[in-house]
Amino acid sequence: MDRSQSSRSFEFTDIDEIYPALLKLRCPTVPFNATITTNHLEPLQGLARDLQAGAQALRNAYELRTGYDDLAVILLEPSDKADSVCFEEMLESSPALKAVDESLRHAFAGMRDIRNTIILDIRAFRSNRIRQTQPSIERLADDERAYSTFKQIISRLKPDVILVCQCQTGTEEVKNDFAQRVCSSVKEATNISVVEISGTEHHSVMIKSFHPMYLKYQREPPGDTLTQKVMREYLFDAGFIVAGNALVGQRVKGVGLSNLRASAETGPVMIPTSQGPLVSYQFWGEEDDYLSSDQLEELESMKKPCERDNERKLENLLTRFRTRTEREPGFRGNSTVERQGYQKADILGKVGPIPRLPQGPRPK
Repeated sequence: MDRSQSSRSFEFTDIDEIYPALLKLRCPTVPFNATITTNHLEPLQGLARDLQAGAQALRNAYELRTGYDDLAVILLEPSDKADSVCFEEMLESSPALKAVDESLRHAFAGMRDIRNTIILDIRAFRSNRIRQTQPSIERLADDERAYSTFKQIISRLKPDVILVCQCQTGTEEVKNDFAQRVCSSVKEATNISVVEISGTEHHSVMIKSFHPMYLKYQREPPGDTLTQKVMREYLFDAGFIVAGNALVGQRVKGVGLSNLRASAETGPVMIPTSQGPLVSYQFWGEEDDYLSSDQLEELESMKKPCERDNERKLENLLTRFRTRTEREPGFRGNSTVERQGYQKADILGKVGPIPRLPQGPRPK
């Protein structure tokens, strides 16, 4: 793979093309002078004291938040067992952490996993079990303490890339502005932008994803379909692959990401034709296909100044990461690893063939 390129394209037509297309986009890298950092963890001690978290909860929090300092994966809260069992048992009992581990290993061909990647709960020591025992005022106050500590940790860490896998802190009841910004949804999954780390001059690339438990607790038919379940898993993996590319200054582009998001939300679109319905995953086409150069220029000019500024900052950051990667070829990763490294099984192989409705010819 040519690591000097600034973007890579993701496209697909049918569902069975997605897995191999994502495989080709994997970017298995770790920093050349890789060190596992713990320098950002000091604020956890004060929060553990304030929230009366036990020694086991603190040990597990330290373990999960230790890893390479260039990437941080953001989850919502610890599991209900995080304060009572050892780290390995906590991992084994948590579907969310297991999903993150598998997608990390898949995106980086086994070179990164949950043990060498920093995983941050945006509200540390605030498991669902603990929060449900508290009156509303106390619960919200303790949540805010956790958000403040999260902000301190990120300010110390200053990661190059933040992958957001939680969707609950964007509400009005959350008063911490940084916690509000570091929030996502399925509708935003794989979106990429720049976020300023409050109180510092540091900027990080932020990639949106969604909480992994959305993979497990999907809605049942007819409101949901097997196709959407498959698409959601592909979309979750895609977020990690986009993050891996960002670390080396590459941007994953193409309408495949938009079509994958739309299919994960609603399933395929039915296109009526004179010879019957056509099942399609193509919600969007390339803007170049149907807009003139003047229209494209006008569309760009309609962006808000803050959007254009964020885009400029993003390109500057990615250029810096790309230059660093070219200058330090040991930003380790090679084609052999990409071909032979770990990869998760294709979910299509687990669920079997997706039932297909009668299809007409594709419209010309």
